[in-house]
Amino acid sequence: MHVDNIIFKGLRKYKGLKLIEASKGICSSSALSQFESGKINLSDVNKFGLLQKYGVKFIPQKEDIAYMRDKVENLKNLVRNFYVSSCKKFYETIVLREGYLYYDMNLLIDSFNVLSMYETLYNQDAEQAFSRMKVLEHVEDLMTQSQRKEYYFNIAIIHLFLHHESQDVELAFTKSLRNMIDSNDEFIMYWFAYSMKYYGKKMIAIKYYQEVERQFMMGNNFLGIQNVLLDLAELFLIVNEPKIAKEYLEKYSDKRVLQKSSFAVNDGLYYAISGQIEFYRGKYRKALSHFQNALKCSYDYYIKTDLADYIHVTMLDIYSHTDEEKYQKLSETMSNSYNIRIPSYLGAYFIKENFSDKEYEEYISKVIIPNQHALSNRNYTMIINRYKQYLTTKKRYSALTKIIL
Repeated sequence: MHVDNIIFKGLRKYKGLKLIEASKGICSSSALSQFESGKINLSDVNKFGLLQKYGVKFIPQKEDIAYMRDKVENLKNLVRNFYVSSCKKFYETIVLREGYLYYDMNLLIDSFNVLSMYETLYNQDAEQAFSRMKVLEHVEDLMTQSQRKEYYFNIAIIHLFLHHESQDVELAFTKSLRNMIDSNDEFIMYWFAYSMKYYGKKMIAIKYYQEVERQFMMGNNFLGIQNVLLDLAELFLIVNEPKIAKEYLEKYSDKRVLQKSSFAVNDGLYYAISGQIEFYRGKYRKALSHFQNALKCSYDYYIKTDLADYIHVTMLDIYSHTDEEKYQKLSETMSNSYNIRIPSYLGAYFIKENFSDKEYEEYISKVIIPNQHALSNRNYTMIINRYKQYLTTKKRYSALTKIIL
C-alpha cells in the first residue's frame, strides 16, 4: 500500500486521536509511534485499518488521482480569481472524496493548500483550515518551493483571521514571499496588502495595493481589481483623504452592477464607505441611506461585527445632529451590544457617553490600546481620534503626546 508513513501522524493529529486510541485493535501504541517516525514498517492490513479509523475508506485508481488533480486545479483558479460563488461545487467534490488525497503526497499538499485557502477566505472556517495545516506541517520538508509558498500563505491568513497576532502574520507572509520563484504572486500580495491595512500600516498597504492592481490588470483578474479599488477607497478614507477615496469608490462603482452577484460580500463595505463620504460632506440624509443599506447586507465573517459597530456609531453621530428621538431609540437598542472587557468601537462610544471620565480612560488604556489588533485599523483609528479629541477638550496635552496611531 503506497501511503507515506509520515502522512499517518498528520492524519492521526488531524482526527484528534492519541496513539493509544488510534492503535487500539490494530497494533500496539509503541509500534504505531515507531511507524510514524519511520523506524519500522507496518503490514498493509494494519495500515488499511488505521486509514479506516481515520476516515480514509477508499483505495483510488490512477484515473481517480488524475480526476482529483483536475478538481484541485480548478478550485485553485477560482479561489485566486475571487469567483466565490463558483468555488463551492468544486470544494464539495474534493471533500467528498477526501480519502483519495492521502494516496499521493503532492496531491495531498496541493489539495490541502487550496482547501485551506477556500475555508479561511470564503467559507468562514479558519479552524478547519488550521487543522489541515497541522497535517501539512509534518511534510513541509517534502514540499516544493511553490507548495511551501502557499503553505506559509495559509498560515499567514489563518493567523490574520483567527488569531490576529501581527507578528505571526508578518513572519508567515515573509516566509511565503521568500518562496516566490520567478515573479510576485499577485494573489498573495493582495492579502499581504490587506493585512497591512488591517494592522494600520497604511502607506505600505497603499503601495502594495497599487502594485497588485497593475498585476491584476495584466492578468485580467477583474474581480481582483474591484477588490483592490474598494480597499483603496477605505484606506484613503482612513487617512483622511475623502476626495481620493471617492475617486476609487467611483471606479469600483462603475462596474459593480455588472458583477453584483460576485460582490455580495463587499456590499456592506461599499455602502459604509459611501455613507462616510456623504457624512463628511454634511449630507446626512444620503449618509443614513447608505448606512441603512450596509446593515441589510450579508458581510463576510471577518468584518461583519467590526463593520456593524462602525456603521452604528456613525449613525448615532448623525442622529445626534439631526433627530434626537431616533438617537435615543438607536442608543437604547445598541446599549446592550457591547462588553466593557472586550475591545470594540461601540463599547468605546457608549462608555464615553455613559460612564465617568476615569472609566472611559481606563477602557482606552487597558482594553483598546493593548488589544489594538483585535480591531480593524479603521475602527481603531476612529476610537483613538475620538480619544484625542477628548484629551484636547480636557486640555490633557501631556497625555495626548503619548497617543500613537
